[in-house]
Amino acid sequence: MKVKCIKVISIDLTEGKIYDVIETENSFGRIYYRIIDDSGDDYIYGKSCFQIVES
Repeated sequence: MKVKCIKVISIDLTEGKIYDVIETENSFGRIYYRIIDDSGDDYIYGKSCFQIVES
């Protein structure tokens, strides 16, 4: 899945940039995306920071 960053919460995300989702995680009823961010490492970010552009 590909997502576009619509809300920057970290210096390692760029608004408007497309990221590949490695996996989707569900924790306590909330959905998180594990992506490789601008630092080159994979991290978990909340779904609300992204818009799906390709599933």
